[in-house]
Amino acid sequence: MLSLEIAKKEGDYAVQGASLDPYNESPWRYLIGILKEQCQALKDDATRASLLDRFESKASQQRENIEAAGKNPDGCFNLTSALIDILELKGDTESLEKAVQLASALAKEHDPIRKKYWLLRVEEMKQYSQVGKSLDFSPVPRVARVI
Repeated sequence: MLSLEIAKKEGDYAVQGASLDPYNESPWRYLIGILKEQCQALKDDATRASLLDRFESKASQQRENIEAAGKNPDGCFNLTSALIDILELKGDTESLEKAVQLASALAKEHDPIRKKYWLLRVEEMKQYSQVGKSLDFSPVPRVARVI
């Protein structure tokens, strides 16, 4: 397992790679893998929140860069998917609501091929927000559950 400092450096490296091509899935999946590992290991909620806030901000900045280039950031499925994962890891009501909005947009407009997957994710996030349940940080990738 990575130390927190190395995880931050590796996360920054992943975001830097993603900035070269935000449509490339690999750096985003690498970032999410690092964040999930850290969320499992970190016992301090404030440290976990700080780490997730840091990378939510970086992912949001990438979305703004895409928008500034005249493109729709929701069309960048891999970036949007990573942002949804980060928001879901945060687990607070506001973050889950934002993640639900992003996933719903992917299902309805931007990623119709994986519509059933995104709708499943939306329902899961709604359930989490209703019961206040902490999210499962299992190492099994969500992609394995695609319908």
